[in-house]
Amino acid sequence: MRVLYDHQIFYYQRFGGISRYYSELFKAFNKNNEIVPVIPFTYTRNEYLLNNIEEFNFIEPKFLVKHRFPGKGKLQALRNKYFPQYDTSIINTTSVINSLLEKKYDLFHPTYYDDYFMEYINDKPFVITIYDLIYEKYPDNFPPKEVETILRNKKKLIECANHIIAISESVKQDLIEFYKVNENKVSVIYLGNSLIQNSLETNIVRSIEIPDRYILYVGNRLAYKNFIFLIKSIHSILQNNKQLYVVCTGNKFTAAEKKIFRELKIEDRLIHKFVSDYELALLYKSAKIFVFPSLYEGFGIPVLEAMSNGCPMALSNTSSLSEVGGDAAMYFDPTNSESICNTLNICLFDDQVRTELTRKGRERVKLFSWENTAKATAVVYAKVLNTISKNPI
Repeated sequence: MRVLYDHQIFYYQRFGGISRYYSELFKAFNKNNEIVPVIPFTYTRNEYLLNNIEEFNFIEPKFLVKHRFPGKGKLQALRNKYFPQYDTSIINTTSVINSLLEKKYDLFHPTYYDDYFMEYINDKPFVITIYDLIYEKYPDNFPPKEVETILRNKKKLIECANHIIAISESVKQDLIEFYKVNENKVSVIYLGNSLIQNSLETNIVRSIEIPDRYILYVGNRLAYKNFIFLIKSIHSILQNNKQLYVVCTGNKFTAAEKKIFRELKIEDRLIHKFVSDYELALLYKSAKIFVFPSLYEGFGIPVLEAMSNGCPMALSNTSSLSEVGGDAAMYFDPTNSESICNTLNICLFDDQVRTELTRKGRERVKLFSWENTAKATAVVYAKVLNTISKNPI
């Protein structure tokens, strides 16, 4: 079976959960001949693809894309403005459209929500993966024009797709609620964990200058992630425990965030780190607790990362997080400061609770793997093609 994938997410993301999802599918499919991914685009800055060019036989990216140098982004923007024929986004889109028109594939799986392909796909089936409904639930977190475009295209693809993959039961129920989708059109397929487990914990953690006792926060800090409310809720815990810190990955702290830290008199207790996957795994291993206060998640890959690296978890009781974390976490109401404080106090200061959560996490994470994701995805592809063959247009 030949499955055509497009360029969208690999053009937008250098790193990220969605592009990681597809690259892991490619790796799993590469181990057998059941699914043959067709990747027609030329340009990408995505590290997951660049690191596997030889394995997947991708076309070698051009110089401006593969190599990094100061001012590259500005140079590319100028090139695209004054020489649109060299705009890599346009070139990628054209390459995919040509592949659609050639029809040398069995099924199409677009990697994001742009509907550019609809007039070219003709009678070929396509499957769409829905990662979350964050634009629907929290539109104020994003630019209005972006929200308008995403929701318009997304609605069209949801209506027209032959089948929909949802990455959690929570997302499936959101689809049914928001878009009135027939539940039989949606298959829930869980994601896997890519973060390596390490044993060289002590030396590496010391090399990146991490304190002995810390709460770990992973990911971006958009408003729906609820980070500021978390910090305001637990600032008294930090003030009463002078050796306790909060270590954050993701983007650097903003000026607004630093101002809040100063007002709470805990500016010296918040630490930001850019880390590799290897270092992140070790941060999980050494943390007292991983906390995920998000108001909404489509899945929650950091939950798998924490479990696989033996980190006890305190999670928001919303959306998909309890679905993924199961009994391997303690849960709190992310809108209630007292609930957050009580939960973290137990997790931080009860060694027996942390030990039990770690044990349960190591067992639960075995339920999730990219191999399982790929197998279930192949079943969906086969189901769609079988339905088409029985009911030809």
